[in-house]
Amino acid sequence: MTRIINFFIYFIILIGSCFLILNNKELSLMSILYIVAIFISCSFIFIRYYVYINEINKVPIFEYINLYFLFCYIGIFFFDKNSIFNKFSIPNYEFAVSILFYGYFVFIFGYFLTNNLTTFIKKKEINYLNCTNQETFLTGVIILICNIFFYLIFNISNLIPGLDQLRFPTQLLGTGLLLKYLTISKYDKNFVRLKILLSVFFIMLIILLEFISGSYTLPFINILLLIIFYFYLKNKMNLTILTIFLLIFTFLHIGKYEFRKKIWDENLNPSRIDKLKVFIMTYKNIINEDKSISNILKRDDNKLQRRVFHSMESLIVVTSQSPEYIPFWHGYSYRILKSKLIPRIFWKDKPSDKLGNEFGHRYNILNKFENNYDNQTSWNMPVLNEFYVNYGIKGVIIGMLLLGTIISIITNFFKYKNKLNIESTLSFFVLMPIFFLESHLSLLIGNLLQIYLLLFISMFLLLFIIRKTNFK
Repeated sequence: MTRIINFFIYFIILIGSCFLILNNKELSLMSILYIVAIFISCSFIFIRYYVYINEINKVPIFEYINLYFLFCYIGIFFFDKNSIFNKFSIPNYEFAVSILFYGYFVFIFGYFLTNNLTTFIKKKEINYLNCTNQETFLTGVIILICNIFFYLIFNISNLIPGLDQLRFPTQLLGTGLLLKYLTISKYDKNFVRLKILLSVFFIMLIILLEFISGSYTLPFINILLLIIFYFYLKNKMNLTILTIFLLIFTFLHIGKYEFRKKIWDENLNPSRIDKLKVFIMTYKNIINEDKSISNILKRDDNKLQRRVFHSMESLIVVTSQSPEYIPFWHGYSYRILKSKLIPRIFWKDKPSDKLGNEFGHRYNILNKFENNYDNQTSWNMPVLNEFYVNYGIKGVIIGMLLLGTIISIITNFFKYKNKLNIESTLSFFVLMPIFFLESHLSLLIGNLLQIYLLLFISMFLLLFIIRKTNFK
């Protein structure tokens, strides 16, 4: 059986490599070799994880970072890149690919070198956080009820802006706890059907409320992380589930801009019920008008591809303009990291992280005409690209080496055998979003420590209250 699996892995990688070579003949031989090398490495690492998932008992940040590089950087080379990004020359692509190659492989080197040296690192399990099935269910429900009330109904962010950073982490933690209850609980107690229905209801509700607000990135990441968490709990991956997710993602993304245009009209101010009706009608019309999948995809006009391959597009933009036309930033984008350690609730005039907007204007992506200056839209700057923007090739090599080292230490430290411990769920949903390296570093990790500590303390208090009230 192992031989068959290995043969299948090698066959997929061989076919993919051949296609990349044939589809990118206009690039130099060295650039093609760089692309194929990254593709082989990313594919092998992730497929190996898929095959041996039951032997890897840690948060799979590293494996999904490889999937991120495979889809968001290398993926464009499986398509007609010139029709998707028609503004770049062959030299632009080739230089960007070389930067990607150096950055990716020093990241891999840093991870594996550190991984072999830090296998002894392990966080001690806190017994008080070991939960029963009932406690897992109750904490998940309470967290989601509080999240819906404070953020989606009361909108506490307008009153206390500093609390906004807890909105998404609490969504993830609450839905993750209920998914854990659904996945590993033994359904042998009273009212179990009610608990199952409530768990499914709250998970679906929190995701639907985000969708009808016009937010697509957060609910999609939530769903993806729940799928990954399910695989993590079961020690088994299901490609059917991933395929269904990708199909749903593709379909919903196609109607995103049409739906947003309808509900974000300032003169309408629709209610949530009205937004839900518009949401349903938008996608119903897409199906009725376009009929076939091919027509639905054409309707998108490559917006989906440009969104998915933004990381590669961004890298080409910055490597083609810096330092020849736009000088390196020499660490400017990392200065705000100093302020991230202090929660906004304790610092009234704490500077806002508007680097996404600054990146967009600096590289002439966003509108900056005097009468129509866009100071709201963000243009994501992925971590690898940000290293280049600040320090060039040296920044990419040193930065990605350190990143690989840090990821290795984190995944070894937060490794739990007992997945009923609530901290295993907490650490998963606080740390796992790191894999999506499309945001700049301060946005990705700036609030990580304080969010972890706040949720950690909150879990202690919540469990204390549940146990003291003896709620059963």
